[in-house]
Amino acid sequence: MFYTVRQLARISGVSVRALHHYDAIELLLPRTRSAAGYRLYGEAELLRLQQILLYRTQGMPLSAIRTLLNADDSDTLTSLSQHRRILLERQQELGAMLATVDKTIAKLRGEIEMSNKELYESFPPEVKQYREEAIAKYGEPTMAKSEAALKQLSPHQRQQLLSDFTELWETLSRHAGLERGADPHRSALPANEAILGKRA
Repeated sequence: MFYTVRQLARISGVSVRALHHYDAIELLLPRTRSAAGYRLYGEAELLRLQQILLYRTQGMPLSAIRTLLNADDSDTLTSLSQHRRILLERQQELGAMLATVDKTIAKLRGEIEMSNKELYESFPPEVKQYREEAIAKYGEPTMAKSEAALKQLSPHQRQQLLSDFTELWETLSRHAGLERGADPHRSALPANEAILGKRA
């Protein structure tokens, strides 16, 4: 059975425009074309699109996905097994984070006691490392004050803060000539300190 590009878009949730782009960059080519010239996709293309979407959830660029899927030793079953392992690991991480969020909610409601250290138990090592570096640089009182201020923000305010930081980081990256994908927590620090110094 074959699917047109619109049918595939409806099934997968991927836009027609994106599917056209995948064709143009030879990431997902149609199996054949109809007499009228319309793209037609078969089961193999549906499975390939699934892998593309799985790799995209891991933040992999389209060019890297294309190289990986076009490799001579590329095997769908092996790739899916790897995806399954990664998803299970992510599920465990998210489960641990959810448990931490539940404990934090209970703490804020006055139902349980929770140390500051417990706030970060479920986060990846690099998150804990950034906190430790911040404490070493600015001191425990300053860090505690910052964390207390963050706790007072509503979800909308936190999202706005994150958006503002992302915009600032992109601006700093352009002016500093930093490479795409550089670590904003580390690379932006000197520039951020310079800005804060000017404001002080």
